[in-house]
Amino acid sequence: MKQKLFWNPIKLIKNQDGTTLVELIAAIGILAIVVTSFLIFFIQSSQTTQSSENITDATYLAQEEMEYLYHLSDSKTLDESIQELINHSSSANGNGLDRTFTIQSEGITFILEMKEAGAETTEDTTLIHFILKGQNQNKQLIQLESKIPFKNEVQND
Repeated sequence: MKQKLFWNPIKLIKNQDGTTLVELIAAIGILAIVVTSFLIFFIQSSQTTQSSENITDATYLAQEEMEYLYHLSDSKTLDESIQELINHSSSANGNGLDRTFTIQSEGITFILEMKEAGAETTEDTTLIHFILKGQNQNKQLIQLESKIPFKNEVQND
């Protein structure tokens, strides 16, 4: 006597009523999960690219500001350079050699802190310590620091 199987795989394969709808729903669910994970990856990648671009732009602009400071140190006395920085900036605070300047450049706000470097100052030159901080929407993007010697008085050659 042949024993009856409760589960007959051949009969199941031949009887495909309704299985295509279930398979289709499962396939769409799996596809949605995969597409969502890739979409999240692309969004994160786009945000990282934008952030890197902002930092690169801020770095370039900060380097231009530092080059401007080097130009001032090479072509003007310290007092003339301070006056030039006051004219160049949108606001200036402090007095003497301890000053803070705010400079706007292409959507980036630069805070330039100026302080005397102290013991490294000589009779002919004054060494000034500059800290340049660039920020966009109150998020700091870059900070550059440099010590630049300035002439105390005009030297006639």
